[in-house]
This record gives sequence, C-alpha cells and structure tokens, in this order.
Amino acid sequence: MLQRTVAGKATLPLLLLVYVTQQDQAGTKSNTNLFVIKTICSPSEVLVKKRKLSTESFEAWFYQLPVEVAMVLDMTSRQENAIRNGVSDTLSKIAIIGSGTLGSALTDHFVREGITKELVITDFDFLFPHNLCRHILPAEKVMTSKVKSIKDLYKGIFDQKLTALEGNYLSLSKHDKERMNDGTQLIIDVSTSIAVERHLSREQGDKRRCTSFLNPKGDDLVLLMEDAARTHTLDLLEMDYYRNLIEDHRFEHHLEQTNKVSTNTFSCREESVILNYENVRILAGILSQQIRKHFLDEKEFLNVWHLNMEDGTVESLPMSVSAWSQYSSSNVTIYLSSVVEAKMKIMYETSPNAETGGCLFGSYDRDYGIVYIYYMVEAPKDSIHTPVSFVRGFGGLTKEYERITALTYHQVRYLGEWHSHPNMPNSPSAIDEQQFNEMRTEQQSQDLPFIQIIYGKNGLYVRGVM
Repeated sequence: MLQRTVAGKATLPLLLLVYVTQQDQAGTKSNTNLFVIKTICSPSEVLVKKRKLSTESFEAWFYQLPVEVAMVLDMTSRQENAIRNGVSDTLSKIAIIGSGTLGSALTDHFVREGITKELVITDFDFLFPHNLCRHILPAEKVMTSKVKSIKDLYKGIFDQKLTALEGNYLSLSKHDKERMNDGTQLIIDVSTSIAVERHLSREQGDKRRCTSFLNPKGDDLVLLMEDAARTHTLDLLEMDYYRNLIEDHRFEHHLEQTNKVSTNTFSCREESVILNYENVRILAGILSQQIRKHFLDEKEFLNVWHLNMEDGTVESLPMSVSAWSQYSSSNVTIYLSSVVEAKMKIMYETSPNAETGGCLFGSYDRDYGIVYIYYMVEAPKDSIHTPVSFVRGFGGLTKEYERITALTYHQVRYLGEWHSHPNMPNSPSAIDEQQFNEMRTEQQSQDLPFIQIIYGKNGLYVRGVM
C-alpha cells in the first residue's frame, strides 16, 4: 500500500491500526478493541529499508521495530469500570486533598472503579525516592509533581476527567478553589494536616466533607464524615475522636508511635515512618467502599477499622458522636460536648446540698478563636465540698493528665474549671470572679485559654478568654 500510494512519502511516524478480539476457551467473543500502534519509523524510512534489504532481512528488521500503544478505541471507559466493579451509585464530582500514600491509593480505587465522572486532586508535593515504596507512581516519575503525574497515569480512560491542582490547599488561588468546588459533591481530606481539616470545617458552603488518615503504625484507618447538613463539622468530629481515645479501652494503643527511618537529605521531610504498603492497600479499599456507603447515608460518621496483622482480619470499631452546645464569651467561641454536660448534670443532681465540680479538658484552636471541651475529670477525693463553696483537690490529676495526653498524642490540654451552685442561680459569686481573674492571668501567662463553667438551677453559665 505504501508503495502504491502517496502515503509512502510521509515523514511522520507510521501508525498501525490493529483489532484485537478476546475470546474464551469455548471460542466465545468477549470484546474487541482497536489499538493505534505507533512506530519510531516513518513510511518513507520503511520504503527505503524495503528497497535496500532482502525480503527476509526486511521482515526481520520490520518486526523488531519498537512500538507503543498511542491510543485504544472502544477501550475501558469510566462507565465500563463501574459496571465491571459492580458500582451502581456514582458521584458526578469528587475533590481529594492530598496525594501521598493513602491519597494516591484512594485515587487509584476511585478511578479504576469508575466511582466519579470528575476527580480533582490537590497537592503541592513532589515524588521523592523514598516515596516509591508506598506510592502508586513508578520510579520514572521521581521529582515530578505528584498530582500531575497521577493525572497522566490514567490518561486514556474515556469519560474520566481528572483535574490536577498543584499547590497547598490553604493557599490555593480563588480560581483554583472555584475549579475544585464547582459542582463538587464531596471533598475528601487525606492530607494528614490538622490545619487543612480545621480550615475545611470552618469554610462556609454545602459541600460535604470528610477526612481520613492512618494511625502511626498503619494498622488502623480512621474516617470522619460530616452529615449532609454539616451540623457535625470535621473539627467537632475530630474532638469526638479524641474523646473516644480517652474513654474507650479499645483504642489504648491506637496512637502508639512507630519507628522512623531517614530519607533523602534534599527531601522536605528528613524522616519517614515505617509503614507496610500491604496494610495501606487493604485499608484504602475499605476507605473507598465506606466513603461511598456513608455519603449516601447522609448521616455523620466516625469510625476506626483495625487490621489484625496476624490473621489478616479487619475489625470495625465505631466511635460515639456527641451533640455540641456553643457559647460565645469575650474573644472565644466555646464548644461543650453533650457527654461532658451530661456528667455535670449527674454530679449536680447527686450533690444537692454541697457544691461539687472538676477539671475541664479538651483542645483549642487559636487561629479561629475556638475552645473545645470534651472531657471532664471529676472532683478528686481531696476536694472540699460545702453548701456554699468548693475547693478542688489535686489527688491523681497529674497521673490522669499524663494518661489522656499519651492516649491522644498531646492533643488534650487543661482548659479550666467547673463547679455547681446547688439550688442557686448560676451567677458568679465574688469568689468565682476572683478565681476567674487569677486563673485567667495564670493561663494567659502560658499562652493558654481559661474556661469557667458554673452549673446552677437555671442551667449553665459559661465564660472564657483566650
């Protein structure tokens, strides 16, 4: 054909169209794909070889030409991926923040399962050599943008749109934020950055959000998902996560640290945790499945999955979610967990003739001026209770503080005090005012907030400073 037509004079690379039909052993055709095969030679170069070489030599040369698959027509599409994976409930657009170990694995599941028509991936990081042991990208992509290389990895899957936003989510341009949010049904944070999660939780809008991460040992997967109405925002779910770590014995080893190894000196991180990639892929598959399931459920969700590395089983460990009351005082917004409030009520009702109280613990976010109270230590045994006063003791407090700090990896802080006014209004007395002023000064000298709560017959009086 090249000899008979003007095509033989072409100097562009030669393309061959090849039909490949797949059949089973019974001879039944399953599907046919049209491959566009690209050679390194142009038609004119082929004809030159044809004239110079013998038929045998030419064929030996021609059939050894390096080729690459330039395109596949009627190949796997997003819809076919979904059908072959048994996925019926798909989303129109998902945004993923983070393309590291877990983020890249989750992206791989979403694309190969055809879960969403459009996927936006955001990250500022490059692929370093030490990432190769646990990342989906190959070695040839070292020192390239993770998100851009991931986008190229899936090029050719029809009707699968991938958008790569290279940059830190916290400093994305207005245009890139619009590209991410426009039409998005779910924003998934796998950046392992508390700052990103807190920022997402405070952003306005109806885009539902979730965040997920692995524990340091890589045998626990954590998923926090907001409800569809965004009543339980990510920051509140984060605080319930810490509360469960403190109160539930199932999680006493959850945040234990693992060994670390040195990475490249030119890397943005000098050390990397030891984390088994087999665990990552098992738990990433669970994450992909559970995100879809609980997105359709529309309720808030907080859960841990524990992988038993001895027998390969995975155990689901649901965490309880509390309601939250919000108070504003001075320069701080205070969120009080219903779990703590319920314990205060019980103590108030069971001590009708003498004041009682305890210590308040939780977390705070100075960037947003927020204090979260989710744990309370009841009055130690050496406390002094009278009908008109309460002096909180110290017995056992240091040991308890060390315990809860270890369980939450230093995320819990002492935040203040509470006491009751049995059969009296919750208005602060002169002694209460003195305590507040003295403790406020003491805490602020350490750059810490201070919260005071009084439980009276008319409910709670809450105030604080940061």
